[in-house]
Amino acid sequence: MVAAFRSTGVIAARYELFLVAPASVYDAAREAYDLLRAMRVAIATTTVLVGDDSVEWQALHTPYDTALRKLRAAMRDSLGPAFD
Repeated sequence: MVAAFRSTGVIAARYELFLVAPASVYDAAREAYDLLRAMRVAIATTTVLVGDDSVEWQALHTPYDTALRKLRAAMRDSLGPAFD
């Protein structure tokens, strides 16, 4: 799992997004990515139980889910009214 975050594909995709996406999309993507990395770190370094019944998991997953929803909305908004 750690290797996926260190791959050149992820770094290249982030750079490409920075170059071509509107700032609102890049900012939302960066937030979602940072929260995804935080989940990865917690899973790798703590005893957090992954599952809907886990309070610790929900504390990690809910902010990521919210950020991902914001990213989707920002991407749709950047496409203009034809895609509403």
